[in-house]
Amino acid sequence: MELYYEKSFVKISWDAETGCTVAEWNGFSYGEELKIGMNKILELVRAKKATKTIADLRKMRITSSEDQEWIFKDWTPRAIEAGIKYAASLVPESQLAKSSYDKTLPEAGSGIKMVNFSNLDEAKKWLRSL
Repeated sequence: MELYYEKSFVKISWDAETGCTVAEWNGFSYGEELKIGMNKILELVRAKKATKTIADLRKMRITSSEDQEWIFKDWTPRAIEAGIKYAASLVPESQLAKSSYDKTLPEAGSGIKMVNFSNLDEAKKWLRSL
């Protein structure tokens, strides 16, 4: 994978074999940090003309309701406009974060085909099949 952006809370890469962006989230990310990371994903999507993305949320902790709202109302429409059609998510390992993720997932996916996975290989296999 080709590293594009890295901070303590996120690592964003391009996976040429799968033809997708991969964002590995780590710990708590909120406010400006979260927005910077999410916008870096869109920069890479546009640069590579990508239609597929992987969100590795296994090590991510809970996201605030304000940040979730920003993702749904601001980022998701821009992601669709940038060309994202398919998103594979690796669900959070933390039960609290997973519970928060499960409650908000239906709202997030409008316009993007989203599928949850427990491991990276299965997510990549699905995206390669598209």
